[in-house]
Amino acid sequence: MLSVLIPVYRYDVRDLVRELHRQCLRLQPQITFELRLLDDGSGESFCKINSEVSELEHVVWEESPVNLGRSKVRNTLSERAKYDWLWFLDCDGDAVINPKLATTFWNARKE
Repeated sequence: MLSVLIPVYRYDVRDLVRELHRQCLRLQPQITFELRLLDDGSGESFCKINSEVSELEHVVWEESPVNLGRSKVRNTLSERAKYDWLWFLDCDGDAVINPKLATTFWNARKE
């Protein structure tokens, strides 16, 4: 039902993904979700550390060997999304200050 889509470029997203994953798990069984990330050619060092998140259930980590650009990455993520509700987040993680961010987003979709 919910695809959280995160374009990644030269940023450590592990804390962001773990926190979002925890929040989305708390929303179950109300929702089925995926966290889908696409790295936009950040290079081996970033991909190596960030690929750790693929070990989490419901997380899909993909890497582009070349930089596609912001629009192409977002379009690719939306094309590959499993679910109808799409939630785009920037990879910098500043949005996850609120421990109820996922709940707030999910409830706001009804308005």
